Amino acid sequence: MNELAWDLLKNRGVLILPEEIDHETYQMVVSAVLERPKDTIHLYCRGDGGYTRDTFSIIDLIQAHGKFVGILPGVAASSHAIIFAACASRIIYDYSNIGFHRVVTSNIPYVDAPAMQQMGEYNEWADRNSAKILAAATNEDVDYWMEKIASATLGLYWMDAAEIIRVGLGKPGTLLVQR
Repeated sequence: MNELAWDLLKNRGVLILPEEIDHETYQMVVSAVLERPKDTIHLYCRGDGGYTRDTFSIIDLIQAHGKFVGILPGVAASSHAIIFAACASRIIYDYSNIGFHRVVTSNIPYVDAPAMQQMGEYNEWADRNSAKILAAATNEDVDYWMEKIASATLGLYWMDAAEIIRVGLGKPGTLLVQR
């Protein structure tokens, strides 16, 4: 975590997710939880997604801490959207968008049939858990979210600010962090 990010966290309770969710992001969230164990942390979620394993590890930390406020300025896709949904409360702005898709295991040059089956089972597990997180945060059930996730076979299923508010995933707001 760079000096500016550490200062924002320490003095204002703000944590800004990087563009891609990875193990370093997980370490940032661990640092935030340890630095502010009883305080509200304002988590700015904007980015293109990242690694599923790290995403679910971050969600475990966020939910165990219990005082994360997700803030959505702009676009949160994939892992960023699921992390946003996992926050105890969620604030969105007028031009907020979120995008979901099925989990895909990629960048693997060769795998045998048992490994392919195992990856498929993992992807299904990740999709189901993403749907559970979304259902817990909204007025919709797991089946609704599984349908939305499954419908994004050739890209992302996008929701604009109005739809985000309609399903109960976020509330319109203004900047929450005050001195």
